[in-house]
Amino acid sequence: MRAARVAHVSEPRPVQVIPVVYDLIVWSSAKVGAFPRKHRFTIGDRLISAQLDTLALLIGAQFTPARRTETLREANLALEQLRYLFRLAKDLQCLSLDEFEFAAIKLVEAGKMVGGWARHATRRAATDGSPASGPFAGAPASPRRTAHPSDFPDADGP
Repeated sequence: MRAARVAHVSEPRPVQVIPVVYDLIVWSSAKVGAFPRKHRFTIGDRLISAQLDTLALLIGAQFTPARRTETLREANLALEQLRYLFRLAKDLQCLSLDEFEFAAIKLVEAGKMVGGWARHATRRAATDGSPASGPFAGAPASPRRTAHPSDFPDADGP
């Protein structure tokens, strides 16, 4: 017997940055549980809440193309706020240097993905004839540049 063909509604492809942020939430939830009590319910709760807000923004950007560039701009701002919250947690000795480094690497990775997604969305809006809006609207394309050793001075300093 032949199987009937079912018309599938095309679903948006999964966005690569969403699992990165999701995994960071799972990881940091365990770390917040080990924060000292005086910081667990202030910095810890704010850290988790900010990550959940960022995840919600990214999911919203995936499913609302009309507001995508604006939502990605908000997500980029949320990632910047997370960088400072993780730094604060490290400075208050709630996170070790290695734990902070892990979180910072994940945030940089997520930031690059959001930036690339925003550039793509802005270009797409420009080619579709809709007005370009977003974090990179009107900005000239910059050539890619590789890192040079002089970009990273030694810890000892000159």
